[in-house]
Amino acid sequence: MTVLTTIFFYIKLFSLGISHHSLEWFKSYLTNRYQRVRIQDEVSNLSELRHGVPQGSILGPLLFTIYVNDLLSVPVYCKSACYVGDCKLYLSFPKLNFDDAIQDLNEGLDRISRWCCQNSLPINPDKTKVLLVGVPQLLRQLPVPSIMLNGKEIAPVTMAKKLGIFVDQSLTYNEHINKTVSKCMYLYIIYSNFLLLAIANCYRFFGNIFQFIFL
Repeated sequence: MTVLTTIFFYIKLFSLGISHHSLEWFKSYLTNRYQRVRIQDEVSNLSELRHGVPQGSILGPLLFTIYVNDLLSVPVYCKSACYVGDCKLYLSFPKLNFDDAIQDLNEGLDRISRWCCQNSLPINPDKTKVLLVGVPQLLRQLPVPSIMLNGKEIAPVTMAKKLGIFVDQSLTYNEHINKTVSKCMYLYIIYSNFLLLAIANCYRFFGNIFQFIFL
């Protein structure tokens, strides 16, 4: 971790009621760590780990959750939800308040962007999606929203993936069902071909044995 990030993390731990001795233990756990790379018989020099937590550690996911815990309180006008590193903003509004809702959403995105910069967690606008959900008749009446993140415009999409589920604008889940059926058919074809190949090989193998016996 960098010096600034480490200070932020210690402040967050202290706000959760972690004692001074426990903070010193976390400091010892997170600092003065080194790693090296080995390829066959060649080993690199030791390099100090200045960012993140030890990979594959038991405390790693817990420490990351603590570190991003206050992200949910950053947006003011939007509801937020996080799962690990996946954060979503929710905002409901009537049609007449469309412009105000877009302004509130942009304000929430700006606050999240500044939080990410302060906590050394860069946000990627290319992976950010905007999904307008409503009845089709109402969606067709809405103008194209102007949503910005880090100076880049985020164009609305007609479908987004949420924890493995494809969500469309009308919440029909038709696309998710179609993709699931297609995947099942693909696996079924692979399984069928494998099964036919196994049967053919068994027939050829046992056929040769029976032929050898009768001869």
